[in-house]
Amino acid sequence: MKVRLSAGFGRGNFQNLRSACMSRYAKPSLSLRALRPARAGVAAAAVWVALGALGCAYSANYPEVGEHGRDPSVNNPNIAPVPEIVASALREVIRQHPVEGRFVINLPAAMEWRRANEVMAAVNAPMSVLPSPDTAGLPTYHVTKVWIRGGGEATVDILRPVVTLTGPGGTPPGPGAGLFQRCTVHLQGPWGGWRVVAFRRWPIGAETPPELYGWSAPAPAPEAAPAPAPGPPCLPPLPPPPARRAAGERPPPPPPARAPLPP
Repeated sequence: MKVRLSAGFGRGNFQNLRSACMSRYAKPSLSLRALRPARAGVAAAAVWVALGALGCAYSANYPEVGEHGRDPSVNNPNIAPVPEIVASALREVIRQHPVEGRFVINLPAAMEWRRANEVMAAVNAPMSVLPSPDTAGLPTYHVTKVWIRGGGEATVDILRPVVTLTGPGGTPPGPGAGLFQRCTVHLQGPWGGWRVVAFRRWPIGAETPPELYGWSAPAPAPEAAPAPAPGPPCLPPLPPPPARRAAGERPPPPPPARAPLPP
């Protein structure tokens, strides 16, 4: 930057001009430094907005709603957060309506064995088991519906066994008496985990329990086939190696040539 000084330009004026020039070029750097916290805040807000948009786009239905293949929502109970939501709802129903002794948890159909064990571990009920031929006749909690809306609201329907009512003759009904009560659990999440915000009970005996969904035991390994008996060798035995000769010894004469046999 070139500055033309007049003859009457003094030292004081020069210092003022220098200060003005320095302050002029220092202002942009100060403003950028002041904007750094604001830029960091804008970036963080953008991340939260993007995550919120992803959450709002997620919805799931179990079982499938409407005709097969026409439900736009996710229908696979193995995809997160369905297992976590199911475990939270089961914990609440079991807490409010416990049963004595062992009981069965019938999870959504098509749930994989690995996911089922994750749900059982999250429920953390020592007396709970999965359906199997050995658990016939035990009280059973059936998970019949899982809905997720907006990525942050979920509804789970669970049929809980009613074993406290008196049956014929004043005796309590057995687990297979067909007495169940539908419990609807409303949950909110996922920030901080899925938590129960509402609980509703429906009339007893108005719901029919679904079929038990279990996993068949692995098939036993096939027995090893017996080893085949040793048979004749495939190739004739090799001839013995020729005997060694002493130094200077002549080799034996070759065998006579084979001739056709006379008629």
